Amino acid sequence: MNRVIVKTILFFCCLAQFAGAQNSINQLMTPRLSQYNRPAGDDEFNIPLAGGSGRKGAKSRAKAALFSLILPGAGQYYINGGTLKAKTFFGIESGLWLSYYGFHQYSIYKSDASKGWAVLKAGANPDNKDANYWVKMTYYDNRDVNEADGYGYNQMIMVIERDPDLLFPETADYYWNWESRADRDKYRSLRNQSKTADKRADLVLGGIVMNHVFSAIDAFMAAGKFNRRLEFSGLNLYYSFRPSLTDPTFKFGIVKSFD
Repeated sequence: MNRVIVKTILFFCCLAQFAGAQNSINQLMTPRLSQYNRPAGDDEFNIPLAGGSGRKGAKSRAKAALFSLILPGAGQYYINGGTLKAKTFFGIESGLWLSYYGFHQYSIYKSDASKGWAVLKAGANPDNKDANYWVKMTYYDNRDVNEADGYGYNQMIMVIERDPDLLFPETADYYWNWESRADRDKYRSLRNQSKTADKRADLVLGGIVMNHVFSAIDAFMAAGKFNRRLEFSGLNLYYSFRPSLTDPTFKFGIVKSFD
């Protein structure tokens, strides 16, 4: 008899604990189920449909690409803030512009130096704006004076081209006469240094354009990856447990939340 009484008491204690566990689980699940708009009294598992027109926090790929196309790194900053990638693209852009400015200024400096040398050693006119005047000075010792080893510019034109329209006017504005071949060679070297620096500046400009394009493409792809990660971050586990002695049930599933 005592054993029967003890077993009966233990049975009711277990039953009470199961009931308490069910109440606790129901209390925990109540806010979770209301979050997914589950109707009261509905025992079936329902996955809600999308109710919003867009994902909260999603980044526009078009905006990201446009920002980086204007300023490399800006699109990356728009997506993830001041990340290493955003700083890298911006740093490359800054370095390229500094390089372009340096080469461009060096080209101007060498061009001015060559003209100054021609004025000093060949009596050239510093105010002459004719680019052809400074170019021909590179290849001819003078404008029109015959020499033992060749002709001046005007004489050579009449011998080879025979076109009077190509002659330089015999005025002070178009006069030059190098003191020595070495002086003319140095002039040519200064002009070549100027042209080389100018070509390098053009190459840097090409690098600047490519940096804008690459940054825009990277920002476009990064925005897509960011949005895909955002989609997975909205997944939640749905579960329901009913510890009944006659019909115990357990349900679970994955629910995607939409803001």
